[in-house]
Amino acid sequence: MSVKFGTQANQEGPLEASDILTPEQLATRLQLPLSWVYKKSAESGMPVLHCGRYLRFAWPEVCAWLRNNSPIPKSSPRKRRRKTAADKLP
Repeated sequence: MSVKFGTQANQEGPLEASDILTPEQLATRLQLPLSWVYKKSAESGMPVLHCGRYLRFAWPEVCAWLRNNSPIPKSSPRKRRRKTAADKLP
């Protein structure tokens, strides 16, 4: 069975049924709490398919979304610690 879903379907053809995940399956694959999946799908534009009261996620779409929306760690110079009297003790 194949299903068309979002922009990924337009770029690489239809998705397979195994690419469509429940919130529980997505949380397991990402190794994140189920509450994180629900929160991100509701507030931050994570690609989600609403099937009545049920949510489904296309794995390739979620991977693309994570690549585009993950925070890039900022490298910052290490702060120098002030020397204290304890540093002078032998």
